[in-house]
Amino acid sequence: MFAAIPKEFAAQPDDGRFVVNFRTPLGSSIEASSRALDRIEAELAAIPEVVGYFSAIGLGSVGQVNRGIVFVTLAPRAQRARSQAEVIEELRARLADLPGVLGFASPPSVVAGQRGEPLQFALVGPDLAGVAEQAERLRARLLAEPGLERVDLDLQLELPQLELRLDRARAAELGVAAADLAFAVNLLAGGVDHCQVQRRPGGRRTLRDPRQGARREVSPPRPSSASSCCAGATASWCASMPSPSRRRSWDRR
Repeated sequence: MFAAIPKEFAAQPDDGRFVVNFRTPLGSSIEASSRALDRIEAELAAIPEVVGYFSAIGLGSVGQVNRGIVFVTLAPRAQRARSQAEVIEELRARLADLPGVLGFASPPSVVAGQRGEPLQFALVGPDLAGVAEQAERLRARLLAEPGLERVDLDLQLELPQLELRLDRARAAELGVAAADLAFAVNLLAGGVDHCQVQRRPGGRRTLRDPRQGARREVSPPRPSSASSCCAGATASWCASMPSPSRRRSWDRR
């Protein structure tokens, strides 16, 4: 009897919430990713059990604009005929038909910081190129399995890159330091965080210039937004604070 009963590592939850991880091709602009997210949101709105969601592009410390996530909320179990797993299954079929974007719907992970797909593999090794090669081989074998659906690979090394070589002799003739050149390239390519804000007890804040290591104390009242710390004497320090490239929430109710 025990051998005939279906088993699984963890019970499938039905708490009315799940996530959709998606990505567009490497090198996609924020506008292209935003259009792809619009299509995903339209598919979610077409499912009657979905009552709300919060979506974002560029979350996390890396902030890649070709990656995003949607946190989806379902109606309470008593108010819907289908289970959470059935809703996710329908959404997966809808996402598979969307061009130019890979979307993966799954329950929230039982491990914080991880994705919620029930079958995952982790490859580790001392050589990044070797790990990438083996990961592609594993992905090809998994795609050949008839019982598996879409297969995602987190490791992506195809992002276009530029390798800059410094003419140190020429820079020395012009009196330009290598650190200044590196800062100028970073500023041109993606901007820099020009100030960091640390809140302290009593409402005081410490503003720190990451390049110069200088600090400055700011007393209450605290500004209402991160950008307002640029007022007054701190204007020469502070640029806009890092934030997701796009955030949106929707509630059917």
